[in-house]
Amino acid sequence: MALLNKLGEIVKSAAEKTEELTKTLGEKAEAALEIQRLNSQVNKERSKISDTHKKIGEILWAKFEAGEEIPEEFKEHCTAISEALTKIDEHKVAIAKIKATAFAGEEPKTSCPSCGAQVTLNSKFCGECGGKMPVHEPEPVEEEAAPLTETVDETKAETAEVVDTPAKAEAAETEKTETKA
Repeated sequence: MALLNKLGEIVKSAAEKTEELTKTLGEKAEAALEIQRLNSQVNKERSKISDTHKKIGEILWAKFEAGEEIPEEFKEHCTAISEALTKIDEHKVAIAKIKATAFAGEEPKTSCPSCGAQVTLNSKFCGECGGKMPVHEPEPVEEEAAPLTETVDETKAETAEVVDTPAKAEAAETEKTETKA
């Protein structure tokens, strides 16, 4: 009988410990969920702050573009943005011209600074809003002459292929390299 009583006490003790462990695990799980919920709220608030920072920057930029007075510490940054936008526009013009000539695309276009409509590069006024268009004259690109001191390997010259595009030239070179290997 003493053995059964002893076993009963062990089972009762194990049940109490299991109940205590379950309660502790439940509390920890609830705490972990609460921490996750609060971290989510922190991230939402950080996102709001980031959006507000962006809006502040947009407001300052709009004032700068409109010629309004802005604090000195922002003028340098706004000037840098303005210069970057000018370079972007120049690059877009160069891309459009390349597309128009090399790929028989349509006449190059740019965005109207007043309304954002697409206007051909040679237009003096926007067809949508009538705004005056800036004159686009990209800086000339200087080409370096290839050195004439290289000698031609006659075996390569005999098997050389004539290619009319850089892509074909690269493909031909890759094929030659693979053939040698």
